[in-house]
Amino acid sequence: MKEWSELEEHYQEMRLKDPKGAEDFKKKMTGRFQKTVEALEEEGSAEKRQLISMHQQRVMTIINMRKKSAMDCYTQSLDQTPPKTKRIEKCLEKLLRSLEKDRTHTLHHFRHLLNSYTKQALKDKDAILDHLDDLIRMANQSIQMLDRVPTVADKIRRRMIAFWHNLRGIPLDDKISKESELAIMDRYEEEVAQKQQERERQKMLDEERKQELKELQEEKKRVEANQKGGKLEQEFDPESMEDERTSDRQTGSDSDEFDQSRSGGAVLPPTATTATSTPMRSGSLIPHEDEETNEVHDILPTPKQSYIQNQAFHHNEAVRLLSLSLYQSNIYAI
Repeated sequence: MKEWSELEEHYQEMRLKDPKGAEDFKKKMTGRFQKTVEALEEEGSAEKRQLISMHQQRVMTIINMRKKSAMDCYTQSLDQTPPKTKRIEKCLEKLLRSLEKDRTHTLHHFRHLLNSYTKQALKDKDAILDHLDDLIRMANQSIQMLDRVPTVADKIRRRMIAFWHNLRGIPLDDKISKESELAIMDRYEEEVAQKQQERERQKMLDEERKQELKELQEEKKRVEANQKGGKLEQEFDPESMEDERTSDRQTGSDSDEFDQSRSGGAVLPPTATTATSTPMRSGSLIPHEDEETNEVHDILPTPKQSYIQNQAFHHNEAVRLLSLSLYQSNIYAI
């Protein structure tokens, strides 16, 4: 790690002076460290295999010692005179248990190799199968040795065969052979293959999740960058803009109705104004004949109804205009 830190500092210094040379230096150093890591991993794997092999040898030494001890006990009990049925039965059971212990350990070792070192397990499969066949042969020969004491064999033979099948966990009618052991090993291979497929499937799912998470992070960064730059995330649709204009018009009319309801619903009446009272363009005046004086006056056109904002002001204005109109009528009459 110290060497890697020094190389990283050297890379940062080169990056300021020569960026291209710094990238080449980084690639070379990365490749060199990658090879170093692979060599260390291979060395660790070899040491692990060596430890497993040493453990296997130690266990097999213990099992062989137990088998030898059980075989010595069994042969001595058969040679004893007069023969003792209980002792013969006990020694034979001890021998069958030691053989089954050897078989169980061998199968567990093969299963462990399949999970850890599949190639090595498949390479050792034939040797392991031969060893299992030797154990079966040894157990059958041990049971046949009961014939040396016919009186004892007739009593315990069937019981010993049932005991052997019981140790294996199979019915008495099932045959113990090399083919049955091969079927067990094949089943182990299928289980390991299924686990491997499941691991690969889970690995693919993890990669997909990582990719989705990466895309979400990139999208988040893009959105934040657009917001900082003042850009819109998406263009407005003209149809949606037209809908907004329509809704604005409706909102405006609703607000007018609301203002009218607040003002009590009062509407300004149309007012007539002479041409002299308010300067207007001649084109916007309408001629009107006065019934009392038979004179024609120009009046303003009828304005549109508007809502009263200040009721007192408009009322006074109407009174003033009416008074002015009566005053002018009296002058004309005089």
